[in-house]
Amino acid sequence: MKLIKEIIAFVEKLSFVQLIIFLFVAVFLLTLVVNFSSDLYTTLFR
Repeated sequence: MKLIKEIIAFVEKLSFVQLIIFLFVAVFLLTLVVNFSSDLYTTLFR
C-alpha cells in the first residue's frame, strides 16, 4: 500500500505533459515486453 501512495504522490508532482509522456513510455515498454514474451514463447514451444 505504501508503494501505491508513493506512486500517486509522484504522479501528482508531474505536470500534464510529463504524465502523457510517462504513460506513452509505459505503454511502449509494455508492448515491447509482450512482443518479446510471445516471440520467446513461439521459439521455445514449436
